[in-house]
Amino acid sequence: MELKQNIEKLFNIEDITKKTSTRNYVTARMLYSYYRSQIMQAGLQAITDELGYATHSTVSHLIKQAKALLEYDKEFQRQYYIILNNINPEEYLLEEYRREISRLQVELREIDKILPMLKELPKDKVQEVISKLSIIIQATKRNL
Repeated sequence: MELKQNIEKLFNIEDITKKTSTRNYVTARMLYSYYRSQIMQAGLQAITDELGYATHSTVSHLIKQAKALLEYDKEFQRQYYIILNNINPEEYLLEEYRREISRLQVELREIDKILPMLKELPKDKVQEVISKLSIIIQATKRNL
């Protein structure tokens, strides 16, 4: 099935049905279960059988977790977007990095505009501006 292969490729795992609790496998099964139930309208029992679970309660729990993650987890949202749009994960990541590099280049050009103005400011004001810039830089790093 193409969906399984795309998710396995995205999460760099061998087989989504492998009996392991490592993060990549659990998240992959969560994404698979959610996609199959919400987009492909598959029943819980069908997904349970496809993933090799004994009961449907595990699949139900995975779907519930996926719904919650889609609300606040940026990485899970990105993974879901890739699968939803049937995008090659490597191409998507490459494009995402290009956009981030472009954004950072714009920020650097803005900083380059500010630096000459700093030379004209009193020393205490320069410290204040540098302090604010470091806060902005730290916030940017956290968002990467």
